[in-house]
Amino acid sequence: MTATQNHTDEIDVSFFRRDLYPYCLMKAHDKHGGHVILNRKYQPLSFSIYGNRDNYSIYPSIGHDCVKHVWYEDMPPRVRIKKITKKTAKFLSWNNSDNTDRIHLYADHILPTRNKTNWDNYSEKLFKLGQLRTTFK
Repeated sequence: MTATQNHTDEIDVSFFRRDLYPYCLMKAHDKHGGHVILNRKYQPLSFSIYGNRDNYSIYPSIGHDCVKHVWYEDMPPRVRIKKITKKTAKFLSWNNSDNTDRIHLYADHILPTRNKTNWDNYSEKLFKLGQLRTTFK
């Protein structure tokens, strides 16, 4: 295997984790509420830049250059988790935080793709996440 092939494989693994795996749940502060599931780029899963606002900006606490902020409040309610309790937030959070505004499923130093233990812990969180209600009535 050449160095280029190895580098390409690393990019592919990083792409899946960064773009396709749930990383964070962010509470939307609008009339609908709920939580939007975000990837490592803080973009909603299955959506690219979304919304009808002309002025996208970087979310102040993210601070990545050249990354457009997605207005989570523009996400339709049907793609949000309706309610997350402090107990559920604590289970989903990588550091057992009960903060329901922003819930990180993993941290950069415990990537789910790093080893089986990390993957098993992350998988338990995904299983729980899959059981949460996403519909609004």
